[in-house]
Amino acid sequence: MLKLKIDTETYSELDITKVGGFKYTAHKSTRPLCLSYKIDDEPTQLWDIRAGETVPPDLYEAAIACSSGLGVLPAMCACGVMRLIGGCLPKHLFVFIFGHGYVAGVLSVIVPAVCLMIWHQAFWPPEMGLSMDLVDWFVTLVILSFTEGSLSGMLLAVFVIYRPDWVPRFSDQEYLKDQSTKMP
Repeated sequence: MLKLKIDTETYSELDITKVGGFKYTAHKSTRPLCLSYKIDDEPTQLWDIRAGETVPPDLYEAAIACSSGLGVLPAMCACGVMRLIGGCLPKHLFVFIFGHGYVAGVLSVIVPAVCLMIWHQAFWPPEMGLSMDLVDWFVTLVILSFTEGSLSGMLLAVFVIYRPDWVPRFSDQEYLKDQSTKMP
């Protein structure tokens, strides 16, 4: 199995130890300086981003080969959305199915795709063979995200109805409370 090790150096007016990683990376003065990488047992190499170098082909190929991030980032996004919905919205069956199925499915496609598109537009040269047309990206993103959301939502509804014990975040006691109100 291919092993890719990466270390980046950045510059910012802020001190990461004082403000934390999120504020540091979001600050307008933060920028990448260089990236060192090691592929398997080869010697460590340096990509000098400040000098305007394009992505080295061996780094590009290794990153594609080690693209577990294409599965990890959507899962992390969906988990984050589900935790946010579970903590901020009322415990209602419709909210559970719509939020955990449809919204989490849609955002688990949109967020990684936008990150990939930004990365692609910023660092990958057109010679790599990927489309630079934003309309292509947008149309593909809409089709994939709504398909994913629809399928995830339908499957979650089926599982909640027929096999609620298979849905880890679902609990009959929380979501199927007696919600009837007496009419005067």
